[in-house]
Amino acid sequence: MGAINIKRFGFAFGATFALLRLGCFFVMATVGKDISIRFFNSLLHGLDVTSIIRMNMSLGEMAIGIIEIFILGWLTGATIASIYNCTCRAKKLTPNYKERRRKMNTSKPVTKDPICGMSVGESSALSAKRDGQTFYFCSDHCKQKFLSLPAGAKIGGKSDSCCS
Repeated sequence: MGAINIKRFGFAFGATFALLRLGCFFVMATVGKDISIRFFNSLLHGLDVTSIIRMNMSLGEMAIGIIEIFILGWLTGATIASIYNCTCRAKKLTPNYKERRRKMNTSKPVTKDPICGMSVGESSALSAKRDGQTFYFCSDHCKQKFLSLPAGAKIGGKSDSCCS
């Protein structure tokens, strides 16, 4: 998934918050104080809103309230989108192991170290030539071990592992 557009996500949150505020005004204007109190008490899971609910708000106060809640919603949405985008960038900077392995296997030829049997990329590995053939090694230890063997000697493979 790509990055989230911060301005659009913030606007969506702000618009949602403003619509919720308008819905509250609509409930209060159409059902009266007693039913509004019961509605908001149940909506807030038993929190008693009797002392804080005001039924006599002017249109100016309502408009300012909608603008304030829109700005708070926009800031909330923008913050969420920013945090999400930062975590996406962090993931892009540290690709997973399988992806790195796939890229390594497809971008350069891979061969086996003749001493320990480990897979090594030809472009980044140590190498040595013998009898017209190039051999690649995972470490200097394996390379030196190979060079110390006589020309016709049997190469050990995994039993002569440098890592064990």
